[in-house]
Amino acid sequence: MALTFQIYAMTLRLSAMVEEKMKEIINGWNSAVKQRKNSPRQAAQSSYINSIASRYKFLVFHPQLRDISS
Repeated sequence: MALTFQIYAMTLRLSAMVEEKMKEIINGWNSAVKQRKNSPRQAAQSSYINSIASRYKFLVFHPQLRDISS
C-alpha cells in the first residue's frame, strides 16, 4: 500500500512539473507571436540581420570561398 502511494505521489509531482514547463513554453510562444504581429518591420529587420549573420558564419567557416562569394 505504501509503495502505491509513493508511486501516486511521484506521478502527481511529475505531472505538475510537466504542466508548469508546458505553460512556460506556451507563454513564451504566445509572447513571440504577439511581438512578431505587433512589429512586422522589426521581424523583417531581424530576418535580414539573420541572413547576414548566417552568411558571415559561412564565410568564417569556409574561408576558401571568400573571394567567390563577394
